[in-house]
Amino acid sequence: MTENVLNFFEQPGADGDNKFIVGGTMETATGTHLRVRTASVLLPDVSSASSLVYAFPGVTGEIQAIRAVQNAGVTGANGVISFTIGGGSPIGSTISILAGSSAGDVYTINPSTATITGSQEIEVTTDGGSTGVCPVTINIEILLD
Repeated sequence: MTENVLNFFEQPGADGDNKFIVGGTMETATGTHLRVRTASVLLPDVSSASSLVYAFPGVTGEIQAIRAVQNAGVTGANGVISFTIGGGSPIGSTISILAGSSAGDVYTINPSTATITGSQEIEVTTDGGSTGVCPVTINIEILLD
């Protein structure tokens, strides 16, 4: 008779549920996936159409989420931020920094299918539609292959 056995190592801790499952996934006690990496980049001014920066994660995987936090307020119109992988594959989602918003506001998108290889960069651009100098910190979360 063969039994199906879950093989895992437990890390000492308060609840003993920090698991590494052999042949499966790695997770923390709260279920946080340990195969996620974050690349961060600062967009100098969402209100300037000439703002363009690159993030280079240096890993292969699927982009799970992109988060942006603004460092100042904007007025006028929304400032729209777009993302392109490897100089040619746009990520279908954009982030709009809303007119009338203020420092500390956070925006999140979850692209449906956006994969990146270890040799590709992510281009971050803005349309410059808003008014007021507003740096935006961008965090790109990638689930590793």
